Amino acid sequence: MDTYTFDKAAYDLHYNCSFYDVDSIPLEQRKHTVLGWMFIIFFVVTEMIYIPCIFAIWKHLEQSTYKFMFFLGLIDVFGMWSSGFFTGYFGITGQVFCSNPRLIYILGMMAHFAWGNESATAIMLALNRCIDILSPTWGKTLYDGKRCWLWLIFPLSYGTYFAFFTKPVTFSSLLMSWFFNPHVGYFDDKDGTYINWCNTIYNWFVVIALPGLYITFVVLFAARLLRMSSYSAVIRRNRTEIKSFLQVLIITTANVFSSGIFDYMQLFETSPGIIYLGQVAWFTAHAAPPYIYWTLNKTIRRDCIRMARRILGMRLDKVSVQSNTGKISPVNTKTVDNMNTTPTANVNVKTMDSGSANPLDNATIDNYVQTQ
Repeated sequence: MDTYTFDKAAYDLHYNCSFYDVDSIPLEQRKHTVLGWMFIIFFVVTEMIYIPCIFAIWKHLEQSTYKFMFFLGLIDVFGMWSSGFFTGYFGITGQVFCSNPRLIYILGMMAHFAWGNESATAIMLALNRCIDILSPTWGKTLYDGKRCWLWLIFPLSYGTYFAFFTKPVTFSSLLMSWFFNPHVGYFDDKDGTYINWCNTIYNWFVVIALPGLYITFVVLFAARLLRMSSYSAVIRRNRTEIKSFLQVLIITTANVFSSGIFDYMQLFETSPGIIYLGQVAWFTAHAAPPYIYWTLNKTIRRDCIRMARRILGMRLDKVSVQSNTGKISPVNTKTVDNMNTTPTANVNVKTMDSGSANPLDNATIDNYVQTQ
């Protein structure tokens, strides 16, 4: 964004679309309809199951790991718009940078912000796991309470710098992915003018740091096992820790693949299949967590199911009230007609109008929902 905002001349020079015609490559050759719809469908499904997970995580913020997971969730929900929805939409419509330069430029900034935050938070989360297993006392000292939020200043600062002060990625439907060269497919960047070296170096750091941290975790965990007299006892005692490690490991694996492939395809000629794989890995880095939580995290899964039942119960309650109201109305009308002839009708009218039947129905429904 520094070029777009602070150096208009440089923006006009490097992101100028006047020296070639977008339609020199026919629209049909630029479209990826099936792949585009796949990205959009997975985006919608993932957003729908991720948002309840974020609410569930919110209930357990007393644990440092859940603080990282909560922040990661917010970033992922934001980041999937660029890596998922708009990737699919631009692929379906066959758009390249010069088809919609300002929008794609801004979305590239958003993508950098999300990627910088997400990958840096993944590193912080891996570091948190290693420190916790190395020394629980140090883990509490560094991460307990509000101190954990202070650690998140680092990924947030880096993501902001990444978005506003480095060159953004831009989309090209020719290869169904995002590149630093906005004219990829039309103009080759032989001089490396568009390469974002900050991003490139950082991505290689991610490729090295994340596996290194998890190898460290495995070594520390194995050392703990060797110090215990009973392997089965320590495994039972650390079952939650093992599941937490597996969740974070799966998430960060997508980060490693995405970082490596993305850097490679920016610097070298790459086959379309590898580029598609890199784009899928990038989207997966943002999209994988909710599927992992639903399958491996019993706490989050249980809270999400409870929320779903509560919402379903509220809807069932609303339908019941409307149904009861429809049944009561004819009785009230008949009762009013007989008020002059039946003295006890006043009691009936009063009882029915007060809605005493509805709370009974509501209580029954609430009890039913709670017992499920």
